[in-house]
Amino acid sequence: MLLLALNAPASGLVVSAAAVSLQWSVMTDAFGTRVDYPSGIFATEQGSPPRGTRRVLESAEREALLMVYVEENEEHHSPASFVRSNLTTPTSRIDYRRITDRFFAVSGESDGRIFYSRCNFPQGRNGPLHCIFVSYKSSEKEAWDDIVTRISLSLRPR
Repeated sequence: MLLLALNAPASGLVVSAAAVSLQWSVMTDAFGTRVDYPSGIFATEQGSPPRGTRRVLESAEREALLMVYVEENEEHHSPASFVRSNLTTPTSRIDYRRITDRFFAVSGESDGRIFYSRCNFPQGRNGPLHCIFVSYKSSEKEAWDDIVTRISLSLRPR
């Protein structure tokens, strides 16, 4: 699920700063994750993510999804080896891939949805991964670009 494009029901949600009050908030947790997120969009709690420990949030219309989670790194993966072992989306659907020694970020499109996944490795191979996953309608890409960038760049250990 981490790097897999998600399907969601279709409606007519258009996310824009003019249409929706973003109301940026900071999410922190006991595992040391800190991330900015637009609580004006992601207002509905959906429980636990399919991987790791933390939160799944959806937009009111269920058009956008945000997962923030911490996952143990029991196999002592580097960012590159983690992506090699866990990438389930065909490479033909990957539009963006950045892998360093401290994080990876992957984005692509599938079934009319864009997904973006990032995991930071603040302790390298010897500690947990601090991750986000965002999914939204492809037709809303322009409206989401700055939002996803801010979420991604704010992800860090506390």
